[in-house]
Amino acid sequence: MFSLLIVAIPAGPVFAVTPVQPILTASCPAANCDPVVVGDPNNASYLGAGGLLVDNSFSGDPFDRTQLAVCGDCRWWLVPTCWRDPTNFDAGCRALASCPPGWVRMVIWFGRGNTRATVVGQYCLGPSGPITPGHIANLLVERFVARLPGLRPGVQPTIGLVGLPMCFRSGQAARVGPWSFSLVGFRVTLRAETSWSWNFGDGVTLATVDPGGKYPNLRVSHVFRKPGTVVVRLSSSWTGTYTVDGLGPFLISPQVRQSAALSLPLREARAVLIDPA
Repeated sequence: MFSLLIVAIPAGPVFAVTPVQPILTASCPAANCDPVVVGDPNNASYLGAGGLLVDNSFSGDPFDRTQLAVCGDCRWWLVPTCWRDPTNFDAGCRALASCPPGWVRMVIWFGRGNTRATVVGQYCLGPSGPITPGHIANLLVERFVARLPGLRPGVQPTIGLVGLPMCFRSGQAARVGPWSFSLVGFRVTLRAETSWSWNFGDGVTLATVDPGGKYPNLRVSHVFRKPGTVVVRLSSSWTGTYTVDGLGPFLISPQVRQSAALSLPLREARAVLIDPA
C-alpha cells in the first residue's frame, strides 16, 4: 500500500535537512482512513498518507495544521531538522532542534495526491512516532464503549390494550458527553450520539433519533391490533466523535450497537356501561 521513501543523511558535518522536493506516493483509499506510517529508522524519517496530528509545537500557518489533520488525500513526509548527533550540534542547529528530551524536531513536507510537496512547518515529534486520527481512535474505543449508558427500554402502560397507543422509551439520552482527557500528549474531547430502531413484533418497525418517554409523550408510540403476547425488540447505534487539541471532529468507526427486548402482554379493551346514578 505504501512506498518506502528513504532519506540518505550522511554522517559528518551538521546541517539542516533541505532535500529536493519529494513526490509523495503513499496512498490512503478512504477519506478518514488510518494510514500505516512507513518509517526509515536510520534517519528517523516517515512517509504517510491521510491525516497527521501535529501538536502546539508546530511552527507554521495554523490553517496548514488543520489541513494536515483532516485531509483524507494528503501525503506527508517528516525529516529531521538537523542530523541527531549531539556531539556535533552547533548553536544554530541546536536552537532549531530544541524539543523536550527524547523528542525530535521534524520538517513537515505536505502535498495532495501525487503532487510535489512543500514545506509547511516544523514540530516536535515524540518517541511514539507520528500520530494520526486513526491512532487516537483506536486508543479511544475502550473508553468510548465504557462511557455509553445501558439500554433500558420501557413501555406505558405495562399491559397493553389493543387499539390504544402504547408509549415506548429507550431509557437513554440521545447525546452524551463531552468527556475530556489527555492522550499521547494531546487533549482529547469525546462525544457520542445515538439512534434507535424499534421492532414491535407485529411486523411494524420504527427508526428514530427520539428516545421516547412516558405518557403523554407519544413521539415513540405504537397501536397494536391483536391481543396476545409480543416481544418488542430495540437496538441502538452509537456514533462517537472526538477532537484533538481543537482539531476535528473525527469519527470513531465502527458504530457501537446495543440491543434489548421486552415481552408485552396485549389485552382487548372492552366497553362497559356504567350507571352514573
